[in-house]
Amino acid sequence: MKTLGERIAYIQSRTGTRKLQEAAGIPQSTLSRYIRNQSEPSVERMVAMAKAGNVSAGWLAAGEGEAPANASGFLQLQSIREDSTGHILFDSNWLAQLAEDTNQLRTFRHRSDAMESTISQGSLIIIDTSQTTPCDSIFLLRLAGELSIKRVQAQPDGSLSLISDNAAYQTHTLLPDEQNLISIEGRVIWYETTC
Repeated sequence: MKTLGERIAYIQSRTGTRKLQEAAGIPQSTLSRYIRNQSEPSVERMVAMAKAGNVSAGWLAAGEGEAPANASGFLQLQSIREDSTGHILFDSNWLAQLAEDTNQLRTFRHRSDAMESTISQGSLIIIDTSQTTPCDSIFLLRLAGELSIKRVQAQPDGSLSLISDNAAYQTHTLLPDEQNLISIEGRVIWYETTC
């Protein structure tokens, strides 16, 4: 792990976001900036994060000293949008439980409120790009060049219902001859939840 952000992401993957935020006394937005290497924590916060992750402050700050024994068992998934997720590491064993081929997994930062009540605006999502066949599930779609998360329901007549869980949005139905208007980028297999 070459960057401070990667090492902080490693600690986050072991402790969980909330515990790391509480240990460092920071909001999620600040933690995200640290992980994306957009800002650096103070010495006090770095020491608190190292303690929470049970790693040495020297390793966290500069990558010096002995790395944690299981630090190599993590993967950084490619983001669908270049700037959307930064350097987030995921436990490779956990990813293998989500999908057969972890090489097909991508991250996506949901920017809409269309799926509120299920997926919050700003949530991190993992997409399995190998799953592009419409079924009753949540998918990342490309509609008129824009990326969008929708619940897709296949209807008996061959049409597809594109549903937003936020009641303020209308359901759209695509007839079979209109389905070339969308591209299914992959199925949502995990999303970040907030309490």
